[in-house]
Amino acid sequence: MTTKQSRLTTFEHQIRRLDKRLVSLRRVSDQISALRLAIFAGGFVLAFIANFAVGEWAFWLTSAITIVAFALAVRIHRRILRSIAEVTTWRQIKARQIARMTLDWAHIPLPLPQSDDPLSVDLDLVGERSIHHLLDTAISYEGSQRLRDWLLNTQPNPQTIAQRQALVKELLILPLFRDKLNLRGRLASAGAGRQWKVKRVLDWFDQQAPTSSLRPTLQLLTVLACINIALFALSAMTNFPSFWVVTLLVYLTILFVKSRDLAGLFEAVLSVQDALSKLSAVFSHLEKYPYRRESRLKSLCQPFLDSTNRPSAQLRRIARVATAVSVTHTPSLWLLINAVVPWDMYFAHLLNGYKAEITALLPDWLEVWIELEALSSLANFGTLNPEYTFPDIAANTSQSPVLEARQLGHPLLTEDHKICNDFTVDKLGQVITITGSNMSGKSTFLRTLGINLCLAYAGSPVNAVALRTAPFRV
Repeated sequence: MTTKQSRLTTFEHQIRRLDKRLVSLRRVSDQISALRLAIFAGGFVLAFIANFAVGEWAFWLTSAITIVAFALAVRIHRRILRSIAEVTTWRQIKARQIARMTLDWAHIPLPLPQSDDPLSVDLDLVGERSIHHLLDTAISYEGSQRLRDWLLNTQPNPQTIAQRQALVKELLILPLFRDKLNLRGRLASAGAGRQWKVKRVLDWFDQQAPTSSLRPTLQLLTVLACINIALFALSAMTNFPSFWVVTLLVYLTILFVKSRDLAGLFEAVLSVQDALSKLSAVFSHLEKYPYRRESRLKSLCQPFLDSTNRPSAQLRRIARVATAVSVTHTPSLWLLINAVVPWDMYFAHLLNGYKAEITALLPDWLEVWIELEALSSLANFGTLNPEYTFPDIAANTSQSPVLEARQLGHPLLTEDHKICNDFTVDKLGQVITITGSNMSGKSTFLRTLGINLCLAYAGSPVNAVALRTAPFRV
């Protein structure tokens, strides 16, 4: 059994284990659903029986116990449902690995649209059933786009290729790191369609940047709120005049005028609350991973290792503000709370401060994640094709031979249709004529050369036993 066949068998075994796990979790979920119904219906029936048999105090005690038990069952059920979602997504990841290994295109997510670039069209680099379609495991639209840009690059830089290749080699031996990053990303993008445009989150921070400080208004309303409470207490406990009515009217007038400016701010934060919470889970994986002390991957992920500006903690602060604001979503409750204290103004002031800090940091966080997604796609390609090799890219075109490939194959062909060949270009300017009858594979051979060179310049493993090349335009 070859290494590739062994890995295919491993994925199939993992899927069978995940299927068993799903059956078990769904059985537990059904049992807890029945338990929730029994607690809800049975608890209140018992409460009414207790009311008539023992007394009113027994009714309230039984009702309280029922509510607590029901809330506990709901919490446990939600954890089980989250586990089902994770295992289902994990199974999907493994099934797509098999699809990529066997070129089962129907079960590989569709890629970005076809490019008009002649290189892309001639070499099947982008579009359906292309090399980009085969490689792309990115969850973010931007990660997928970056991978495409690397494949279409016509000006290879040996230094950039060497750095990218070194990172891909590190990621190649970290399949669990890549799979968990992919899992977190898929869970985060649930409901977002084929790919998640994370730039929308960045755009929200840019568009909602505070134009002025709310601190003076917050300070004024806080002072007025304290005066209102003090005057109301004096009026209620003594014969002090009801001056609190006047100060309350002043307070409410200022509050209503300023609240009109906050409506759009809170609507916007509530609209991205779920996205921020899920993005925080993705970033948390990059923060907690035990990187090797001296590694390129650790250097790349350095923005996530700043203990004073943990991305997940920063995003959770925004999520907490959104939760606090959602508490007053009902108009009557909003009026009641804000009439006593400047609730919305306080959280708007906090939100502006948090956003100012995150706006400066978020581009770096997203840049690292996008880069990792593209690099992970290349590393995953190497994992699924262990017989492929990393090419040797010369620093310039002075080497001889300029291009030397051994057992070069086409990565978009199945093993039973693939024929591998050796090929050498000794020096620049050499012309090689390829002849043969119709349908003998001349175009396929040319595409094989082109695709593998594009993969090499992207920093990826190539379908060859060995490949040495100078950096030149394909």
